[in-house]
Amino acid sequence: MKPIALAALLSFLPGVKAEPPTKPIDVDRLIVSLNEIEQGKWGTPGGILNISYALWSDYSKMAYQLSGNRYHALIVYKLAIHGIMARLARIGHPVTVEAVATCWNEGFEGARRQKFRTSFGTRTSNLYHDTSFNKGIP
Repeated sequence: MKPIALAALLSFLPGVKAEPPTKPIDVDRLIVSLNEIEQGKWGTPGGILNISYALWSDYSKMAYQLSGNRYHALIVYKLAIHGIMARLARIGHPVTVEAVATCWNEGFEGARRQKFRTSFGTRTSNLYHDTSFNKGIP
């Protein structure tokens, strides 16, 4: 006999949806995919992902000039990406690469107005899922 998933049992209750399990997002691969689109440089404010001042200050108490430093920036990038994923989950939106990339580019409210779909998000998602794309973090 097959075990029944709790989500499947709860799906019979009114207002509860059984979502299929999603594969977790590899944050390092997402950073590489975002970098391929953003084309930022280390040593410049914003770093390789051109992080905005507002997003940087949401996740870091360090000066924005340090956003060009590889060590500091990678920590803040990962914190910001996890924050975006948590915010998407909190509002009940599926946490997809496209939605996270759209939030990164447009800001959360800007992405929400566009229903979490932009060409930037689609291009980033295509790179992320492309099996022949094998770059590391620069």
